[in-house]
Amino acid sequence: MMNKVLKMLGICAPLVFLAVCACFLFVNPSSNKPASLSTMGIVTAMLVLPSLLVLYGVLTERKRLVRIGAIWVLPYGMYAGLASIPSIWNIFALCIVCYWIAALAKK
Repeated sequence: MMNKVLKMLGICAPLVFLAVCACFLFVNPSSNKPASLSTMGIVTAMLVLPSLLVLYGVLTERKRLVRIGAIWVLPYGMYAGLASIPSIWNIFALCIVCYWIAALAKK
């Protein structure tokens, strides 16, 4: 039972994280300006790609990939999640905590 809950957490957290990234890039309620190409590149490289890696790792049950993705997303994700409290971007930090729960859970 617990493994199913952890797997669902490991699947839902990256999906929510990706949705928040899309919101940040395309419909940012905090800014009237569209995201620049450099911002899109950084967000893709440092937030989107590791989240996709975590999702793939959870779906294929490869814990090493989940851990690599959780480490990779940590600096930029925590900065984005904790730079402004309270805000919608705090979801980034919450999702990273969920990544680590999924990464460190035993089989």
